[in-house]
Amino acid sequence: MSETRELGVVSSPGGSAREHKSPAQSQITAEQLLSEAYEFRQTPLKTPSYKIADLEELHEYQRRKREEYENALRRNRFNFGQWMRYAQFEVEQHDFPRARSVFERALEADSTNVSLWIRYVQTEIKGRNINHARNLLDRATTILPRVDKLWYQYVTVEENLGNIVVVRSIFENWLQWKPGPEVWKHFVEFEERYKELDNCRAIFEKFVLVYPLPDTWILWADFEKIHGDEINVKNVYSLGVNALVDSRRLTAEFLNSWIQWESSKGRSVDVRRLYSFGLKALTGEEITKLQDSYAKFEKKYGDSGSIEESVLNKRKVKYESTLSKNPRDYESWWLYLDLICDPIFRLSATEIEEKYEQAVSNVPAFNDKQDWTVYIYVCLRFATWEELRNKKIDQARSIYSRLLKLVPHKIFTFAKVWIKSAELEIRSGDLTAARKILGRSIGICPNRKILDYYISLETRLKEFDRARLVFNKLVENFPEDFNSWLDYVRFEQQLGDVPRAQAIGRLAVSDDYLEEDAKVRFLNALDPEIASSVELTDHNIKVEREEPVSAKASLTSRFEEG
Repeated sequence: MSETRELGVVSSPGGSAREHKSPAQSQITAEQLLSEAYEFRQTPLKTPSYKIADLEELHEYQRRKREEYENALRRNRFNFGQWMRYAQFEVEQHDFPRARSVFERALEADSTNVSLWIRYVQTEIKGRNINHARNLLDRATTILPRVDKLWYQYVTVEENLGNIVVVRSIFENWLQWKPGPEVWKHFVEFEERYKELDNCRAIFEKFVLVYPLPDTWILWADFEKIHGDEINVKNVYSLGVNALVDSRRLTAEFLNSWIQWESSKGRSVDVRRLYSFGLKALTGEEITKLQDSYAKFEKKYGDSGSIEESVLNKRKVKYESTLSKNPRDYESWWLYLDLICDPIFRLSATEIEEKYEQAVSNVPAFNDKQDWTVYIYVCLRFATWEELRNKKIDQARSIYSRLLKLVPHKIFTFAKVWIKSAELEIRSGDLTAARKILGRSIGICPNRKILDYYISLETRLKEFDRARLVFNKLVENFPEDFNSWLDYVRFEQQLGDVPRAQAIGRLAVSDDYLEEDAKVRFLNALDPEIASSVELTDHNIKVEREEPVSAKASLTSRFEEG
């Protein structure tokens, strides 16, 4: 079989052809393909240019382009970019009636499209159709009165044409829709450009009513600094302070603006008066800002006394800021109360009392004794201040009573509160009330310190029978503490009642109140005369144990028998 090979095709004698499978002589790589694609991408598309030779071709071109735009808008009538291109095409053809028709049709589709209104107006202005542009802006601001861009366009057009009265009228109509403060500022700047200062003041009078903010008053004051006199400036600041205080919008920024102006005039007395007013009127972060500027002022112009006062005021503001964020920071309350009691602040007793009340009203949220301890000391300080400084005994008594009700005695108690409350009654001459307080503490939460104080009190009063009763309560509640028994024995020994002291000693060692090592320590601590009479034989212990034990009531009966 003979075969002829030509151009990659194999011919057989029968006339049939089949594809040749061997590689071509010139190969195309992937790199070449990518390189050609990149080059074609870099080449910008060129819009075909038409050379119109006569009027007939022009009409044909216009017809074809209009048909394209109409077909595109028929598919999507809300494609406003297409509407604008269509209108621009008609403008380029110098056919303004058709361009207006396109714009009007677009506005029928959506009359709230701001970009469309702006393009329509700009097209009329470029075509020097000023009255058409005015009519459009009037329509636009009527349909979309809260779109500032349209109003600004309206104002710009009229001012460029020199129609000052019309611009003023536009601003007045605009302000009826209550725009932002920037519009008011631009109105003032417009009147200021044409030296209509009385109109500016009239605008400011309305401005501060619509936006009664510190920035508005500062803007008015700055205007008066340039175009007014000192009386006008001071009147604006005075009116601003009164209005802002009434609306609770007074800020350190406004006061600092006034202070800087007064300082520039060399009126240090007025500056200090303003600082004094601001430190009383402001709160929170605002008072901190004012205090910083006050400290700088005093360091620059003040004497040692005024500098000290400014430093203390700064500390006071710092504590108040801390307490406003965390009213249960009792350590800060303690330092704050220390500070405000300084005579330099000249606070009345009523004002100090209010601060104390504010401090103690913040009761700890959790039953954590560490938090309660600091709170207790603040309350005790308050009660002591009411008694000794303010001379209000009833108020101090009320503080102690309220505090004893707040403390969770079943979890923990504070002996100092009970003792201080009893001491207040003793100083007031009401011994019965003091005994009731101490007795109530024994019933609610027996405490060794309170019992020791009660015994000491009755001993000093020579009420030994009452002291014995309290000792009975002491060993009833703390029978395992040999010091309780030892104190009781020594108490009777000092009174010369040796038999009773011996009986108490025997009772302490006869039952299971004390452990063996505690019994030994107890006997070693006793006076030899008493210790020798306390027999520790097995017979004595056995006899003692035949009686009922472990009940606190049995202890009381034994003391009565002894």
